[in-house]
Amino acid sequence: MGLQKRNHKEETLKAMKDNSMISEIRKRINIAVHNINGLKGNRHKLEILVDKLEEEKYDLVGIVETNISEKEGQHITSYREKIDSFWTNAEKGKNKGSGVGILVSKNWSKHIGQIRKHSSYLLEVHFFFKQLELVVFIVYIAPNSQPRRKEVQRVVMREVAQRKPNMHFIVMGDFNHVIQLSIDKSNGTNNNFKKLPLHGWMRKQNFVDTFREMYPNKKSFSWSNGKDSTRIDQIWISESLNFGLKEALIEDMTTETGSDHSQVAVELLLDHLEFKDSLAQSKKKGVKRTIFLYDKATEENWYNYKNKLQHLLEKKLNGRLWLEEFSEENSDGSLDTIDLDKEWDNISNSIKQAAEDEIPRKKVLNSGCNRAPKKICSELLIAINRLRKLVKRCKREKGTSRTKEEQREVEQEVERINQKTETSIVIAGTI
Repeated sequence: MGLQKRNHKEETLKAMKDNSMISEIRKRINIAVHNINGLKGNRHKLEILVDKLEEEKYDLVGIVETNISEKEGQHITSYREKIDSFWTNAEKGKNKGSGVGILVSKNWSKHIGQIRKHSSYLLEVHFFFKQLELVVFIVYIAPNSQPRRKEVQRVVMREVAQRKPNMHFIVMGDFNHVIQLSIDKSNGTNNNFKKLPLHGWMRKQNFVDTFREMYPNKKSFSWSNGKDSTRIDQIWISESLNFGLKEALIEDMTTETGSDHSQVAVELLLDHLEFKDSLAQSKKKGVKRTIFLYDKATEENWYNYKNKLQHLLEKKLNGRLWLEEFSEENSDGSLDTIDLDKEWDNISNSIKQAAEDEIPRKKVLNSGCNRAPKKICSELLIAINRLRKLVKRCKREKGTSRTKEEQREVEQEVERINQKTETSIVIAGTI
């Protein structure tokens, strides 16, 4: 009897530890994708990439244009204890320009529920958590094959269109197309420029180009031949994931893999998607959450909300953030005393409190089934997300000078927030 109790206790502790680990995993994810320009006869490039994954704590790394078979990819990574890898075969008869794969940390690979190897140009991996399914596509849009380009796009569109309410998507890889010529290409001109249908379709589905979302006007490129440069390597995320977008980077990989493509990386926070209970547990416990009925809000509701929010912001925010005359001449060094994290919390809490007081709302069962598959973001949540990113950007660039163009970009962002939420937040010129 004593042995049984001890074993039961050990199993309980192990289950608690596993649940704690899952909870930590669910809070964030670091992902990257890299066109490695072939691994045939150059296995050391993959080993360097795996080392980078382990050292910099990436959870998923997509690899494009491997030019090797599935068996060869598995062999190269078979001795690595901290990762699992999954590959598609390179196209037979092609020496280069095909084959994709993904490196997955052990913490994340245990949550893989489905892997679909559609072709040499498209890999689909499903990660399952409680009431949450994360679907990752690794894509390579072949530049010289229209049938293959069309097929990859068709499959991605089909799979996303058939999504369930609790599904969230990441589409990353080498798209061999830019979105905006003026900022995604070094010379900004191309008489033969053609838009990729998948880009337009994802935008209509409220997907977000992560780098451009973080840096709306920044010129930065992921591929270069020494003469021309473009940003053709991208990571796109579905709308709900955008609320957790924390950082987007383009990292030069010349010394690591010798590729003419940079690695594109993203850090996402996932805690806003987290459910503590399974769907069955939620129903059993009757766990509920609040949703706002924006479509039923009257003009009076919005008028009262505007006044309430204005009052809360004036009451809670540091007064110096409201002064239009707060300029570089009379504020030298004084911003160091402002806690931007605290101010962000004040803004976020004020928006939430004003909405709870003035906008119609109701309680619903806290399950993934209550999440609408499309357009789940309100203007208020979008404003919160934009403010969070703006604060992080200000903190990142604190102490550096800003050009007039960059300052105007910040001001325009604040203007958009004010218009959407009918507030009058003023950002000081030196922030």
